Amino acid sequence: MNDYSLDHQFSESAATIADATIRIIASRGLDAVSVREVAKESGFAAGSVQYHAPNRDTLLAHAFIRSIQRSRERVGAVAERDGVLETWVARLAELLPIGGVRSEDAAIWVTYGSASATREWIAQLYTEVLEDFQNGVVAALGGDEQSRPKARLVTALINGLTLDNLRVPESEAERILADLREGLRLLFSS
Repeated sequence: MNDYSLDHQFSESAATIADATIRIIASRGLDAVSVREVAKESGFAAGSVQYHAPNRDTLLAHAFIRSIQRSRERVGAVAERDGVLETWVARLAELLPIGGVRSEDAAIWVTYGSASATREWIAQLYTEVLEDFQNGVVAALGGDEQSRPKARLVTALINGLTLDNLRVPESEAERILADLREGLRLLFSS
C-alpha cells in the first residue's frame, strides 16, 4: 500500500483521509500528523485510517500527492481568458494561497518544499512535481531555448508569492493577483 506515485488513485474514503491530513499539515505542520489525529479530523476510525495508510510516511506521502492532484485539477479546469497573460494569471492563481483549498495546497507545497531538504522520499516526489510543472511551462511557452529559464522564473515567482502570502487574509487576494499579473508581465515582456 506504499504507493508514492503521483498517479495514485484515491478511493473516496482514502481521499477523505488524505484531505484530513492536508488540513492538519496546513494548520499545524507535519509533526502534528498521526493516525489518531487524522482519524479525529476525518471522522474515520483509526483502523480505517491505517487500512488506507499503514504508517505515518504513507499518510504524509498521500497528503502531498492528493494536494498536487487537487492543484492540477484546478489549474486544468481554468478556461482560456481574454489574452494570454490573463489566462496565465487565472491558471497560476490556483496555486496561490488566496483562500480555501488553494491556501491549504499552498501550505502543503511550502511545507513539503522545506521538508524535502531533509527527507529523501519527500525530495523525490517534490522534485518530480517541480520538474513536471516547469516542463509544462516550457511547453506552454513554445519549447524554445528561452523557455527553460523563464519556466524557472515562473516557478520562483509562484514560490515567492506563496511563501510571502501564506498567512495573509483572503481579503488580500486581489493584491496577490495583481502582484502575479505584474510579475508575469515583466517576465514575458523580456
